[in-house]
Amino acid sequence: MAEEYQNRDFIIVGYFLSRFGEEFDEKSGKMKSMPPTELNTKKWDEAYDFFFLKLGNGRDLATFRNSLRNTRDEFDYFLDEVTTRVGHKKKNLPPLRESVLNEMNGKTRAEIWSYVSRFGKALQEVDIISDIEAIDSADTDTIVGSTEGQTRFRILRTRERDPKLRREAIAIHGLNCKACDFNFGDVYGEWGEGFIEIHHSTPISDYSTEGEETIPASDLIPLCSNCHRMIHRKKDRLLSLEELKSMLNQSD
Repeated sequence: MAEEYQNRDFIIVGYFLSRFGEEFDEKSGKMKSMPPTELNTKKWDEAYDFFFLKLGNGRDLATFRNSLRNTRDEFDYFLDEVTTRVGHKKKNLPPLRESVLNEMNGKTRAEIWSYVSRFGKALQEVDIISDIEAIDSADTDTIVGSTEGQTRFRILRTRERDPKLRREAIAIHGLNCKACDFNFGDVYGEWGEGFIEIHHSTPISDYSTEGEETIPASDLIPLCSNCHRMIHRKKDRLLSLEELKSMLNQSD
């Protein structure tokens, strides 16, 4: 597992999950492998997901989960506190992990949680709705006029979108633009984390008025704002992802 693919913060999170990933089970009277109580979940996948938006680094959710699970498992073998998991038996840890192990072993649980908690953010539906509203607003055509600012009352007919489909698309495809690999979080920091526009390969305006099934894995594509605009630039022609990528390659 290439360490350059996982920054130090990602590895510290893996250490935290390993060292404090057990709790006493009163029924069995034994220690049981469980996510740290600070994460308020009983499921490991949900514990990994808590860090996905800020540490995903463009990976899809399944890849991120496996990567963080493997990092946790690597520390299991080197921590005396871990009794229920064997982890990955190794003679030595890679240099960056070894450095984290030596540094974190001297810190308290509260100190480590204070550090890793800044990388946790659940994918909340309220954030998704806010993103959709911002995207819809940006997608409207500008009306040219000499006066601005007056109050107007308008009745609009819009196509309903399901925020859960957007969340599922991000979980499947990740947060990087599928055309140019742009990541809002990498460029804008915390303000851009978790943001990406989701493109319907079949325009939602072409759906029947009763609505049609949307399959996130095949029908929804994460795109940055620039690439999304280019795909929709001409109303009489919708570019495919392959056509857009071809244009980007020609510009290199």
